[in-house]
Amino acid sequence: MENVINPKQSVLSRLSRNARISLRNAGIVAEHFESKEITPKYLLVGILLNRDSLARRTIEEMGIATDNLLNKILDGSNIDITANGGNSRDIVLSQSTQDVLRRAYNWSAKFSHVYVGTEHILLGILDSDSSLQEKLEKQGLSSKSFLQKLR
Repeated sequence: MENVINPKQSVLSRLSRNARISLRNAGIVAEHFESKEITPKYLLVGILLNRDSLARRTIEEMGIATDNLLNKILDGSNIDITANGGNSRDIVLSQSTQDVLRRAYNWSAKFSHVYVGTEHILLGILDSDSSLQEKLEKQGLSSKSFLQKLR
């Protein structure tokens, strides 16, 4: 059974405004790349495209250029989320993205936060054992360095 995002689902109602915007961005990015589901890579791109997100601002405070990071993640491909004028559709989360969101909820609970923000989602990505996590670490972005700057 597919996990389709429905705004009435209580689990997603705990996402912060910026986390929901980033998730919507991720859906647009996935659609741009003709993917049927949101992967952690697209979720990260969605966060980085959201200039107001705490995760992006913290990355910038770490001295990591988000434009360069986007370029590395997308292997040089360009994306313009403002150009999307298509009809809305259901967003399907990949299994690995569902795992990232579970870890994000765990981070939020660990900090005793009510909402799950982009910072928690990024920590969920950075805690994964994946090629994306390895790529981010090569750019100087690890869960340890991110947490140090976040606090």
